[in-house]
Amino acid sequence: CIIICSCALKPYYNEIYFMMENLKGFANKLQIPIVLLVPIKQDAYGDEPTIKSFEDKLIIPRIADKVIFLHRERINNDGEWQDAKLIVAKNSNGPCGDVIIRFYCKTVEFKYDEKEEN
Repeated sequence: CIIICSCALKPYYNEIYFMMENLKGFANKLQIPIVLLVPIKQDAYGDEPTIKSFEDKLIIPRIADKVIFLHRERINNDGEWQDAKLIVAKNSNGPCGDVIIRFYCKTVEFKYDEKEEN
């Protein structure tokens, strides 16, 4: 289940809290993952996103079991694979950290190559 939150402009704290609690209860009851896509603050060019990037929506990472960001430098090489980073900023049931992945702009495709990590 994928939910897109359009609550980017105003701090609707109570509404977000109510929605997050209900989604978490729903996910636990049905034992399914729910992915919530949330627009975050655009930090300075090139800076990696952090939990603080949620700005006025900090209730989301407080309630979420996992917070994962996709980050890549904005490079104009449309025809080539480029490095990107999967940033696990919060993980209630395991470690946090970064994983280098590859991004292909033409198809908006991400891939992980285990051979490149070694």
